[in-house]
Amino acid sequence: MGCSDTVIRFCLYCGCGKMAEGTTSYCATHNYLRRREEKKARKDAERLAKRLAAPKKIYSPPKKVSQKQKEKNAEYSAERKEWLIGKKCVVFPEKDATTVHHGKGRIGYADDWARQKGITLLMDKRYWIPASMEGHEYIERNPDTAKREGWSWSRLENLDQEKETI
Repeated sequence: MGCSDTVIRFCLYCGCGKMAEGTTSYCATHNYLRRREEKKARKDAERLAKRLAAPKKIYSPPKKVSQKQKEKNAEYSAERKEWLIGKKCVVFPEKDATTVHHGKGRIGYADDWARQKGITLLMDKRYWIPASMEGHEYIERNPDTAKREGWSWSRLENLDQEKETI
């Protein structure tokens, strides 16, 4: 068993021409590439099996209105219905009021008094204006007229006053 018994094998990878390494039929470069591909294929198979075995998550869309806001809306609706009884539209006095125009908006507080009492602009009746649907649209489309007639107020007035006191 001398050197003359040794068989020289070449890499089975097409067109390589390098000598095969150890007991494999591939050269060092192609052995590495084959092992890397096998490892990747194993990992991909494991990921696929894991994904197929896991129960599918059922996602629900976020709530359009939170529970807290639902409660506020219910309170507002009841107050609004009671407040509108017998009221006429400020823009078109011949029409009954069917909506409430919030003269200073609906978000935040009108002043420190309202903040201390916890009365948001949504519920602050001092700034509620009775309007028909047509009247409400007129107020929204003509802000200068609405401010001149006293149907709307600037939401920024309090911010300006608070800045002056600081």
